[in-house]
Amino acid sequence: MTQIEKKALLNLLINTSDEDSQIDATRRLTTYIRDRGVLYFLCTTAVEVISKKLRDALIKTLKLSSEEVNRWFENCAINSPNPAQRRRALIVLSLMECKTAKKAVIQGLQDSNRSVRIGAALNAGLYFDKEVINALENYFEKIPFDFTWESVAGTAKNGRYKKRKIDRFSNSILSNDRNLPENDLQNRPGERLSVAIIAEFQ
Repeated sequence: MTQIEKKALLNLLINTSDEDSQIDATRRLTTYIRDRGVLYFLCTTAVEVISKKLRDALIKTLKLSSEEVNRWFENCAINSPNPAQRRRALIVLSLMECKTAKKAVIQGLQDSNRSVRIGAALNAGLYFDKEVINALENYFEKIPFDFTWESVAGTAKNGRYKKRKIDRFSNSILSNDRNLPENDLQNRPGERLSVAIIAEFQ
């Protein structure tokens, strides 16, 4: 009976277009989260889904096995040939509050695709790591116009951003304040921006 139910829930998540039914199936699949097939299926769905409500439900379920899940998303962010999947993997890592995917974040900041770079910049705010913060500062110095309001809104597809907040933090970055203490990571403008945007995105 358990295997039949599991298969039925997976089929429901794949085959129905009803968002509430998909969310309900995701929640019920929590019972099977230790099954690697189910775990990786939910991970794959999380980087392909467009619906924020469904993605939030997927993340809530995936957090029950966060260590293995974070490795999966890090690998996707580094190795996927699809830039949309790399970007979504970085965003999911942010929403998972993952602080162990440094390689993916640094590589993402250097990605050839703008949306991936923005996803990595959002993620970088979670790290109190000098290498990540330096990579973020280099990103803003080399490609300062990636982070416009329009590009942030397009990345998030989420109306909850407040333009004046984005503009205020963007201005703090572009002013390139060199007077900050070298070891004061919490006060760096790049980090303040990405932390604020991640907070809004959640």
